[in-house]
Amino acid sequence: MAACPLSKTKRRILRLFRDDDLTAYSTIVNTPKPRGSLRTPDEERRPEALAAMAWWHGQWELRGT
Repeated sequence: MAACPLSKTKRRILRLFRDDDLTAYSTIVNTPKPRGSLRTPDEERRPEALAAMAWWHGQWELRGT
């Protein structure tokens, strides 16, 4: 499978998660508006956030999505 592409615009960079994204991702999924859009539980602790990041990463590795 091909490597995940990097997508850049003037305002955003889309890439695979990295380990150092955990704190920022955890903060995002524990903010009410994004939490509702992402359909995450009321509180997602760091272990759950890490598991979600791994799941998203695995989706690319296994399926290219």
